Amino acid sequence: MTDRWGHSGTWEDMLRQTYKGLDLKVDDLYLLEACDLENLLGRVTHRALAAVIHANPALRRVWSARFPGIITFIDKITTKYGRASSKKELDFLTDKIVWEIAELLVYHRYPKIYDERAAIAWDFKELTTEVTLEDRVVVDVGAGTGRIAFQAAPLARWVFAVEPVSSFRRFMRERARNEGIKNVFIVDGFLSDIPLPDGFVDVLATSQAFGWSLLDELREIERVVRPGGIAIHFSGMTVDEKGPIHPVITSDKWGYKCKQYCNQGAWHCKYVRYF
Repeated sequence: MTDRWGHSGTWEDMLRQTYKGLDLKVDDLYLLEACDLENLLGRVTHRALAAVIHANPALRRVWSARFPGIITFIDKITTKYGRASSKKELDFLTDKIVWEIAELLVYHRYPKIYDERAAIAWDFKELTTEVTLEDRVVVDVGAGTGRIAFQAAPLARWVFAVEPVSSFRRFMRERARNEGIKNVFIVDGFLSDIPLPDGFVDVLATSQAFGWSLLDELREIERVVRPGGIAIHFSGMTVDEKGPIHPVITSDKWGYKCKQYCNQGAWHCKYVRYF
């Protein structure tokens, strides 16, 4: 399987290692939201998912209600692939599915554990050396547990944490309330559909959260970032493994510069554009 960056290989094995010890079950699949389901097609083994849906028909009803666009995909794979041949095979295929998308399930069941174990460990100075945050409007899109948002809060005037996953929004709201942080606002949204006015943003930042709908995202960033502002993306790509996103975002049309930052001992690409 190849992801949006062009990576392939043992993604499932990496997730099993990262979230070792967590008990993920078939019932956790009911937690997936529309934003998860929209990108499910390229993330799972179709034979395994078909077997799981045959054994758990309520999944089709729940997922279809949340994201009607998945109906055609579900019907196609369940028509092509039948039920598991035995309980042993079903257990194997179920285990495979939950670990292929383990990070999505951990988002919903264990946001605190995700925050602790996620493979994001870059120095916040990688952002503040590019731009001052003092008295600025900062937007952290695809905020997750709010790593950028909460580090920006002591410096910025306002911080908007845009996150489509409801469990993460609850996690951030609880943290802001518990820590008495008054200038962080948590809102539902996507990088391709940011719920903020035109030219509102001074600093827009993402951390491993862009590239799902790249052209729509780039157009939306242009809409919300004011002249004189900046957009900076901390990608999941190492310097040596530039994927299909790289030539698009660094083209003359979009004008981002690729720089390097260190994350967990490896050099990665960060993309910076001054507007």
